[in-house]
Amino acid sequence: MSVNQNNVTAYGAKPTGLLSVFNPPIISNRAPTVGDKAPLGTVWINSATQAAWVLTQIAANVAAWGDITGGGGAFMNLSVVPGGIGINLPAPGAGQLAATGNISTTVGDITATAGAVTAGTTVTAGTGINSVTGNIIAEAGDLQAIGDILAINESATANGSVITTQKTRGGLTTIVHAGDSLGQIVFAGADGTQFVDGAVIATAVVGTPGVGRVGTTLTFATHADAATGVAATSRMTLDQTGVLNIAAPDAPQLYSLELLGAGGLLMGSGNLVNTAGSISAGGALIGGTVYSGGDLGGVAASTSITNVTNTTQGAGTLSIKSTDGNSGNNAGFIKVYIGTVTAYVPYFTNIAP
Repeated sequence: MSVNQNNVTAYGAKPTGLLSVFNPPIISNRAPTVGDKAPLGTVWINSATQAAWVLTQIAANVAAWGDITGGGGAFMNLSVVPGGIGINLPAPGAGQLAATGNISTTVGDITATAGAVTAGTTVTAGTGINSVTGNIIAEAGDLQAIGDILAINESATANGSVITTQKTRGGLTTIVHAGDSLGQIVFAGADGTQFVDGAVIATAVVGTPGVGRVGTTLTFATHADAATGVAATSRMTLDQTGVLNIAAPDAPQLYSLELLGAGGLLMGSGNLVNTAGSISAGGALIGGTVYSGGDLGGVAASTSITNVTNTTQGAGTLSIKSTDGNSGNNAGFIKVYIGTVTAYVPYFTNIAP
């Protein structure tokens, strides 16, 4: 196929000195298109930009022009194809696309069908990064979102979305150690000069890890409304045995645990134990058995009080039990304060009233 090269076409004038050259170059003031068909090997030069191309292929009546601007390189791997520029690298890993700028797509996608999209520094998406079947992995750096991170599971199953953090010291065959962090969720805020950890949810390994066995603790931390540094303070820990430990609150707080509203504290088969302080009730103590090694409402040295108030069986029974096993001795008493006078109602064993 020949190209019309007279002086009135867009190709411009062909130098007369090149008439005897096989496939002489086409000198034009524009770039070639897929419709510009010439003998294979023809060179096209844009006189306005000094860019150059070579015709590498004509298939299905479509011309493929390879960019050879600047010379050098394997320009045969570049071709102008319908809808864009085709890049054909020889074998996987045998070539690379090097650039000091960016690879930009305005409305389309950058797709890796079988391989991977790898970035040495940062991948920035104007709208979204979509992975249909594979993973988005940040092996050495961070996966950052200046916005929201949303996990949606649309499968027709009972499964929901899962966010997993995994820790290894070098592959599945390298076991984790006690004290290793298995991951953290950190909520940080700027204080004007730096980010301060406002709250942290963290988990760490405890005990002796082994096959099917990784003991852990789960810790919740918050930052006080005071200048105490960047790190948050541990407030509550759920240990490897299931015990929940709540740290002492910052002064001048009184309570480590507050149950607000009409809710209550339900005990199963265990006991409510106070080892050092006292148990104070703003209302009634209802049903069951209350044990106290110290003072219970001002009554000293009582071991148990049963049915202080019973709202379902009429009048309740007040029982005072003593560890004194000597028959006839004082088993306990009720201490009553009347003004400045203190009265005692004694109880004796094996003595009828």
